Amino acid sequence: MLIAAYGAIRLKQDGTLMYIHNLRDIPRTKHWAIITTSSHYIPGDERSRTNPGHGYPASTVTSIEYQAFTDQAKWKNAVQRMSNSKPGGFVALKVVPAKITVTTSVEVE
Repeated sequence: MLIAAYGAIRLKQDGTLMYIHNLRDIPRTKHWAIITTSSHYIPGDERSRTNPGHGYPASTVTSIEYQAFTDQAKWKNAVQRMSNSKPGGFVALKVVPAKITVTTSVEVE
């Protein structure tokens, strides 16, 4: 069972899939990920076709989907499934987030 929070799907303790919708949703520890892209065509409205420069023109929106797993076996199963359904249409990664330390120094003369 996945738990919804802030419109995103969060990762459960058992390492199941988590769809990332915000930077705060990305696990801060080692995990595995699958990245896919998709595009959606949005047709323009009638005004843009009959009166160029007015209304809303047709457009295509491209998005990236980041799926995170903390369980390597579940990630491997997902990669196997996607290899059959979307060969070449995804990137599978082992992710080790960088630990960033910022220091501030003040000198008084």
